[in-house]
Parts: sequence; structure tokens; C-alpha cells
Amino acid sequence: MEIIRPPLTHIREDELLRYAGVRDHSFSPAMIKTAVQEVLCLAQPQGVWRLYPYRADCGLLCGDPALKLEGEGIRNHLSQAVQAAILAATIGEEVEKAISHRFQRGEYTAALLLDAAATTAVEQTVDSLNRLIDKQGRVKGYQLTSRFSPGYGNWSVTVQPKILTLCQGSAIGIRTTESHMLIPRKSVTAVIGWVPQQHGPEPVKPTSSCQSCHQIHCIARKMRASSDNENGQ
Repeated sequence: MEIIRPPLTHIREDELLRYAGVRDHSFSPAMIKTAVQEVLCLAQPQGVWRLYPYRADCGLLCGDPALKLEGEGIRNHLSQAVQAAILAATIGEEVEKAISHRFQRGEYTAALLLDAAATTAVEQTVDSLNRLIDKQGRVKGYQLTSRFSPGYGNWSVTVQPKILTLCQGSAIGIRTTESHMLIPRKSVTAVIGWVPQQHGPEPVKPTSSCQSCHQIHCIARKMRASSDNENGQ
């Protein structure tokens, strides 16, 4: 198993503001820049992934141990897949310590921006890992689905410990709480289906993580939908 350490050289400010729940620059440029620079200094982006045979007929991920996927959403997502890449990515715990420190000192705006910058950073990290997996899959003659994470749709987060075992997420310090939340908090796990190219049309990939997420009460999702409506989309 190889630990991937994708470089994190910038943080997209438009995504930062979206995760912060604002659509205009109500924060000063200096505060945004400070949050970005602090996350770039503290983040430790890492990722791991493993590839396993997958039986779509019964939703069985043939790992060690084998895992039967429960939930209509994930089963439909992998309906054409014959293999599945299981991945985990994180930016570590140092950023979270800084966020907690800001909140404890009552610096709520700074903490909010730092948290949003950290969320953007982990998404960029998993995007980098996703691109690597996509490249390797295409070289081997597969089309790849978009990634699908526990918590999307009706795929329960209770599967997180098993997903971490399959991709060896502990190698990069990821673990779960008793309620199956990931620690460090700025971490992501996901599954990507590998579909034989001759199977049919290339699986449609969403243009953003919001489009593959079913968390309808998320602030970022509502803001993106509002923006799309204003733009006539």
C-alpha cells in the first residue's frame, strides 16, 4: 500500500466562501488570506486507496473481509462496476486544533473561515487522489464513476469502520468515533466504481461534490442551487 501525499499549493477562495455560507465578500480579503495561509501551513494532505473485485449482482465488495454494500444509492451507483476503488484522504489534525483554539478564544469569524478553508483543502486533496485513481483506471481500460461516500443517500455512515479497514485508512491516521464519524474531522472516505469500457456509455460524472451529495440541508448546497437559479441554470 502506497501513501499518496498530493501537494496542496493553493486553496480556492470561491469554494472557501461557499463552505463558509456567504456569497459575497463580506469578509475582508486580509482575513480570507490569513485563513488560507494558515491552512496551507498546517495541512498534511495524505491519501490511500485499494482496488477490489466487485459483484454488482449482490452488492458484494470482495475484500478481506468481504463487505456487502447496503443501500439503494450505492448499489445503483456501482451497478455496472466490476471493480471498486476504496479511498480515504485527510489533511490531518493540526488544522482542527487551530480551529478549536480560535473558537475557544471567541474569534468566531476567524474560526469559521479557517474551518471553511480546511474543508476546501480536504476536498482538493481527495480530488487529487480521485484524479490519480481515474488515470490508473483508464490506463487499464476502465471507465470510472464519480466517487460516492458513506452518508450520501441511504448509505449509512455505520459502514465507515469497514471502509477504513479495506483501504487501510489507519495508515494515514484516520479512525472513527463511536457514532462512526471520521477523525480527523477533515477526512473523506469514498468508493469509485470501475466499469469496463465496452460495457456502454461512459458513466456521467457530476461537476461538483454537491451534485453527488444528498444532504439537502447543507448551506453550501443551498447556496449553489440559488446561484444556479439566478444564472438561469
